[in-house]
Amino acid sequence: MKRIPPIPPKGLSKPDDLVNRVVRRNPKVYAAKYDLVELEEWIQGKEKIFDVIEVPKEKKENIGAFYLTGEVGIWWSSVRNKR
Repeated sequence: MKRIPPIPPKGLSKPDDLVNRVVRRNPKVYAAKYDLVELEEWIQGKEKIFDVIEVPKEKKENIGAFYLTGEVGIWWSSVRNKR
């Protein structure tokens, strides 16, 4: 009789697997265009992805920040370094 491996508990996926699951959804990059509607769409898009693949709260900031480029990426790096 063949044994079926147990299903791992929710939320305990490998970090690499988590990142790969985000990348597969092809999230948009935000490049500091001063358009509040575009920024809100970017934030909502990230939140939808994070909710669907159950990204833990403590990982959202780092994963989201990876998709900031240009001036906003530089700004975020300086904010993070000050904290």
